[in-house]
Amino acid sequence: SSGINAEYGGGESSSSLLVTPRRLRCDSYNTTHSQVFAGPASKIGALVRGYLTRRLYDSYKVQEHIKTIQDTRAILLREGDILTEQDRAFNSRLLETLRNTKAKVSHIFHEMSLREQLQLIANTRAAKKEVYIKEGRLVKSGSERKRLAKKSMRQKAWI
Repeated sequence: SSGINAEYGGGESSSSLLVTPRRLRCDSYNTTHSQVFAGPASKIGALVRGYLTRRLYDSYKVQEHIKTIQDTRAILLREGDILTEQDRAFNSRLLETLRNTKAKVSHIFHEMSLREQLQLIANTRAAKKEVYIKEGRLVKSGSERKRLAKKSMRQKAWI
């Protein structure tokens, strides 16, 4: 009977193996967020989140938005006195562009699903790899590197 009461949070049990749900809830309120996530798994999670954030920041899409934000800010700060109604309208359009672009960056980091974020990173990697291949900077194997080095030496010998 006392085990049943303890099981439902009604009383204490003589058995130390029986833990009440009410007791678990109270204990979980007493621990802080940093205590719960202070273990090694949280450090690995932090490393993964940091890596993901850096890769997203370096993606072409985010860099394009950041460039737009910087350019728009520079134009808005450069504008001194607003003289005409056209200047006011232009500045209001620039401010709206700035707000929209900031919202897009925020959406990428905070609202996109992990799958979409990883796809964005994969698209950027594929585009960078394509550029490297076109420029001849990305070579797949050591034997291919040797072959290209010999080819370039032969071309230099003919010059």
